[in-house]
Amino acid sequence: MNRVLSPPVMPDAFEAHHADVNGIRLCYVRGGSGDPIVLLHGWPQTWWAWRQVIPALAARGRTVIVPDLRGAGGSEKATGGYGKANQAEDIRQLVRGLGFDRVDLVGHDIGGMVAYAYACAHPGEVKRLVLVDLLLPALGLEPFMDPARDGSFHFGFFMVPDLAESLIEGREDAFFGWWFRRSLGQPDAMSSEGIRHYARIYAGHEALAAGFGHYRTLLQDIQHDRPFATMKLPMPVLAVAGERSVGAKLADGLRPATSNLRSVVLPACGHFVPEERPRELSRLLVEFLELDAVGASQAAPVHPISTRGLPMPYALPALPYAYEALEPVIDGETMRLHHDKHHHYVDALNKALGPHPELQGKTIEDLMRGLDGVPEEIRTQVRNQGGGHANHQLFWKIMAPPGQGGGGEPDGDLAKQVNADFGSLQGMKDAFAEAAAKRFGSGWVFLLFDPKAGKLEIATTASQDSALLLGKPALLGNDLWEHAYYLKHQNRKPEYLKAWWDVVNWPYVGERLAGIHAGKQQL
Repeated sequence: MNRVLSPPVMPDAFEAHHADVNGIRLCYVRGGSGDPIVLLHGWPQTWWAWRQVIPALAARGRTVIVPDLRGAGGSEKATGGYGKANQAEDIRQLVRGLGFDRVDLVGHDIGGMVAYAYACAHPGEVKRLVLVDLLLPALGLEPFMDPARDGSFHFGFFMVPDLAESLIEGREDAFFGWWFRRSLGQPDAMSSEGIRHYARIYAGHEALAAGFGHYRTLLQDIQHDRPFATMKLPMPVLAVAGERSVGAKLADGLRPATSNLRSVVLPACGHFVPEERPRELSRLLVEFLELDAVGASQAAPVHPISTRGLPMPYALPALPYAYEALEPVIDGETMRLHHDKHHHYVDALNKALGPHPELQGKTIEDLMRGLDGVPEEIRTQVRNQGGGHANHQLFWKIMAPPGQGGGGEPDGDLAKQVNADFGSLQGMKDAFAEAAAKRFGSGWVFLLFDPKAGKLEIATTASQDSALLLGKPALLGNDLWEHAYYLKHQNRKPEYLKAWWDVVNWPYVGERLAGIHAGKQQL
């Protein structure tokens, strides 16, 4: 059957197409322009599972390609070929037919198995790999298939030829309603309308059999993928899982097979992450796709992020380097405690904004700049927690490992500006240290640029007050709270301030100044 289904909602500027690849006809949705990213859905879903994620990716300058897998949705209901390596070839031929050689790949559930097979077979063609809530063949799936080992019954049920479709046909609404509800983190995380949509898509013996075809090759998939389990994928890999689904098991299984792994477990989230938590997943994808792979081979864990232009709920940004990458200036244990314990700022901020939907569409920049318009009963909380969140977002980004962007001296327009306003780089560092020494107790010290005067200046703030409250964009800032340096430098704050310049990411600071000159707002 070759058909393109009409979904309830097609995102703006996206269109459905079909392509003949690898002996079958695939339906796919495409929109946006720029570097390609391919999103692969799970079972029992279609491209529509990504409907709330793809607009954010297109808005960041991406060509977003979202196929229906073999046998799903508008793609051909093939009678075979459901091995994940063969399906990877389906997708690869689609990608190459569209004129792309290298892609970013994102896969959920069954789609994650296909994405992993693609990356293993053609590692040079995959720039980044994102796997969302699944366990992979030969990397943790087998125990989950065994009910006697606390696994799930459905694998065996679905794998028996003709059994599941014969029992479920005519009862699709009841079965899929039960299936989705059992797998969600919250019972109302998906609408009844959305669940009925999938029940209609998979209704009938042919559609059900095609869907179960993905499960009927799993034993072969395990044998096929076993050799790859001892090899390490060269590209950066992000693992995202629901706390109430596979949780940390996804990352645990991937760790031996990856050289640059980041992971996040979404609290109170179930299996259907793209539909349960689309905004958080969008933020994670945007940050990961725009993140350079730096630091040690085992990168720091990723947490949900708040990217510029994406509104609340706010979340902790990922470290763009490993915990230990800033040593000997900042030790790994300090970075681990400083970064991972920082989450209380965003949690408290989201809680404060919960009863105020009029504030929930604001970026952190707009929220802080418009603090006077925040209701008085939460203004102090927003100032403190929002300021801490904004300041730390800047702090993580303006540092880089020594020799990998960190340290050295500024160049270009930034160097000229520093010399014009402070006489020399050392003059600026001295003024920075002097201002920090005068800040009693905890706070922050910032290098600001005054667009009206066209000059750099140094200022400090108390507690977690954001540089955004000063009305002038910050180029860089240093955290003067003791938790930022005490484990290594103890009470020797001047020592820490002097050493810190060895991890300042001058190229990024220069980009911030260029952005200000170009009229772009800066955090």
